Amino acid sequence: MPSMSQFLEICNYFNVTPQQFFDEGLHNLPLYQKANDLLKQLDDDDMMAVIPILNRLTAKK
Repeated sequence: MPSMSQFLEICNYFNVTPQQFFDEGLHNLPLYQKANDLLKQLDDDDMMAVIPILNRLTAKK
């Protein structure tokens, strides 16, 4: 078991908060962060083009 300071270093390395580390709802946090970083680079027109695709993909679940 890591010490608290080691645990915080692990969280820092993965760029997650301790809460995110234990959140079972976040299945692949680095992948979500990558997608989020890419979405932040889009302008409004591109974002409007992506939203229907996301809606279609999430409707399958």
